[in-house]
Amino acid sequence: MPDPSGSLPPWLLPHMHAPFRFVDGLAEDMLGYIFPAGNAVGNPVGDRPQHGARSEQIVRGRYVLPSGLRSRDPLGGPEIKCTSDQTFHHAGHAVAVQLAGGRVVHPALWMSLSGLPQRVPDRDTRGYFDARGRRVWLDVFR
Repeated sequence: MPDPSGSLPPWLLPHMHAPFRFVDGLAEDMLGYIFPAGNAVGNPVGDRPQHGARSEQIVRGRYVLPSGLRSRDPLGGPEIKCTSDQTFHHAGHAVAVQLAGGRVVHPALWMSLSGLPQRVPDRDTRGYFDARGRRVWLDVFR
């Protein structure tokens, strides 16, 4: 962002409700002209169309690994390796999520980046399904 004093917009995926979700943008175009405060363009005047879809829940927390350690990664470690070391030994699949308030959730189903159910979390896991079957997106960065 050219102006780092502005905050980033809320995470986009929970607000996307079509069967196929794409995030596409170049430089400061910010995906279809979404203008966060930190961009160099400013905030255009005008109402955004409302489609009646409700935003999905976003919670802050960390993945809980089998060892009890908390991690931003559902596999417990960095997955970006160098060309000389391409073997990734993960710390085990996440077994739970600890929310920012301390509550621990043991999901029956995890959720992929595409918003689809997963039995076992993997590098594309972005949250979980709650007891009612609703998507819950996990924000591990705040």
